[in-house]
This record gives sequence, C-alpha cells and structure tokens, in this order.
Amino acid sequence: MTSNIAESLNSWLLEAREKPVLPMFEQLRKQLMKWYMERRVKENETTGLLVKDVASKIMVRFSLIRLTKVSCNTRARRYRILESEPLVEYEIESKHTGRGYIVRFDQQTCTCRKWQLKGYPCAHGLAVILTMKEDPQLFAKSFFRLDAYHATYENHIYAPNSHENVGPSEYRPRQAEVAAEDSEDSDNGLLPPTTRRGPRAPKKRRIRTQIEIDQDAEPISKRLFRCGRCGGVGHSRRTCNEVIRN
Repeated sequence: MTSNIAESLNSWLLEAREKPVLPMFEQLRKQLMKWYMERRVKENETTGLLVKDVASKIMVRFSLIRLTKVSCNTRARRYRILESEPLVEYEIESKHTGRGYIVRFDQQTCTCRKWQLKGYPCAHGLAVILTMKEDPQLFAKSFFRLDAYHATYENHIYAPNSHENVGPSEYRPRQAEVAAEDSEDSDNGLLPPTTRRGPRAPKKRRIRTQIEIDQDAEPISKRLFRCGRCGGVGHSRRTCNEVIRN
C-alpha cells in the first residue's frame, strides 16, 4: 500500500544522486560497506537462537524480565487454556477482558493475528508454549535467527581493483586506451550521447499518493459576503433590495 520501506534509503540517496555517475556509485559502495561493518559485529555477543531485539520482545511478553523495581504481572499466565485438540488447536480466554482467542499450534497462528504479523509468538501463543514447557525461541520465523542474520552480512564489499597491486607510480594504461590514442582519426570510437537538461530543476521530493493528499487537504470554507447597506449576508450593496428601517 505504501513505499515507506524504500523512503528511508531514498532520503539518503538525495545527496548521492546529485553527483556524477562514478562518484555516486562510490558513495553508495562506501555507505554499504559501513552498514555491513556495523551490522556484522552487532550481534556477536548475543546468546541464544534469535537476534537480541526479537528475543527481548519475547521475554517482555513472557514477563521473565523486570521492567521496574517490582516485577511486572505475568502476561502469559493470566490466560485460561482450553485444549480443543492436543498439539493442534487451543482456546485461550482472558481473565481480565473476557475475550477468547483460538491458537492453531500446528500452523503457528492466532486469531489476534499478531503471531502471523510479527513472526514470533503472541501472548496467547506463549501461554500455550508455557503450558507445553517448550522454548519460545523455537517458534519464531527462521529469518529472526542468529545464523540467518550472520549469513546476511557474511559477504564482503571490496574496493575497485583491491586485488591488483597497482599504485599511482605503477600505473600502466590498458591496451584499449593505448589503441584509442594511436587511432585518434578512427571513426569507430564511441562518443557520449547528446543530452539536454530540462528547463526546470530536477525534483527531489517524492510524488505523493492521492490518499496522502486527501488526508492533508483541509476543507475550504466559502467566503460569506456581507452587505454594507443593510448588514445582511449573501448579497452586496449593489444588489441590496432590503428596506432600511431606522
């Protein structure tokens, strides 16, 4: 429905895209190298199966950590569990709200839809996992696991010609460049295309959707004309036919 995910990267590209092609690629490459370096060491000290952010959210839902000086209420223990089918379907009832939820343990889904949306168990699913004495980290999506995270950033980005031992004083022109200099009169050389810049400055702001335009649009109130002769509304002095009484 929206392009919000791409906007964070697109906002950073505003500076790079003003540069020529090669400096633009160099800035993108260096920024990607910086991101990979930071994320490669981010989870080195994390223990367990999942990344730190998701594991902490599961622990908050499981209420196994202290958020204040007094331990918080156990969220996963405030539900009553009714077993419809062992290891398949469970009915969860909240003692506080009185609402009921259906947890499909075999499909890892819940009628609150948070398990499907977030990718890790909701409080109702954790109540079932707590009853079965299972590890809740085993029921999160595979892309939240540490091995998947490390595999994402295990590849390296190298600088151009990083494997060639060529310094400024050892520069040797390529054969194509030498051949081009020797045949300056040749008609086979490839020339850059003829381009013409438009009359206006290039756009930097993204094109807004109609939904965003409608949300920000304010209702325009019509101006009410007041007559200077009688003081009435809806007509002017020139068209006033009202009787003036003193």
